[in-house]
Amino acid sequence: MLVDFVEKHFEADQIANIKKTITYLNRFQFFHFDSHVNHAVQRTLTNPKTRTFVAQAFSLMGYRFIVQESLGYYGIVPTDEINDGRLLTDMETFVVLGLKLVYDKCFDRGDIDEKANVETTINDFCDELSSFAREADWEIDNVKIRDALRRLRGNQIVSFDDKLNDEDDIPIKIRPFIRDVVSVDALNRIELFLLKKTGKPGEAEIVDTDDVVEPEDAQDEAEIELKD
Repeated sequence: MLVDFVEKHFEADQIANIKKTITYLNRFQFFHFDSHVNHAVQRTLTNPKTRTFVAQAFSLMGYRFIVQESLGYYGIVPTDEINDGRLLTDMETFVVLGLKLVYDKCFDRGDIDEKANVETTINDFCDELSSFAREADWEIDNVKIRDALRRLRGNQIVSFDDKLNDEDDIPIKIRPFIRDVVSVDALNRIELFLLKKTGKPGEAEIVDTDDVVEPEDAQDEAEIELKD
């Protein structure tokens, strides 16, 4: 039995930490050393033996286990078998794609920190997304972008000060595992998203591209691997 295996191969404190780690990842999806001081989870994920057990446990549940030791993060993303995902609102989908787009732009020009995080400000991020939406005649309120960021922070793909008011311009940090969550070209997907929503692709020049979005492709869905 599994319980017998665990008790035979792990000490009592390791078993307790494994349980805490599985609970943590099941709730938050990613763990990053820079943003959390959770020693039980950290000890479990930095120990190859306990980490392997956690990875195998999530594999049985249909998740792909992500390990990026050099960048200091670990996480899980659902595989195709279970990836119904939670239903994102239009704004959440747009913001997730925007986070990936801004991350890729900064990454390509080397504007990242030692842990491959990208830093921008909330106003700059809202301005970039709004410029795309305006090109497609979709008027969006920056407050809605901020609200979506608050909700998405629970998945740990973006972090910022807990005290976020509607008028504050504060730094936000986009974590490198946005690339695990969104595994497709974000610019193309934003254009498809806006084409489906408004009938017009956004054309603001956040990054250079020569891609032309054809209307028949508008039904493609963004491959976003957010768990429930």
